[in-house]
Amino acid sequence: MVGKWLEDEPTERYEKNDFVSVKQWLAILLVTIMPVLNIVMLLGWAVRNVDERPASLVNWARAMLIMMITLAVAVVVAVFFMRFLIKN
Repeated sequence: MVGKWLEDEPTERYEKNDFVSVKQWLAILLVTIMPVLNIVMLLGWAVRNVDERPASLVNWARAMLIMMITLAVAVVVAVFFMRFLIKN
């Protein structure tokens, strides 16, 4: 395992995962606009086979999940406070 890190030439896996093409980004964005599939795919991109995916995709998926969780918590808190204000 350490021997792979010490090789002079990069392996094919790392060369292939240097970037995400425009076509791949368009497909990724198309998947993320679908209601339930987006959460499943974001979880898959963020935590499964991280070494085999481009770092930009993994970081983007993790950031999107964090934003979605933050937004969901904010909506729940806002609904709770609105309900409290309407009752009074």
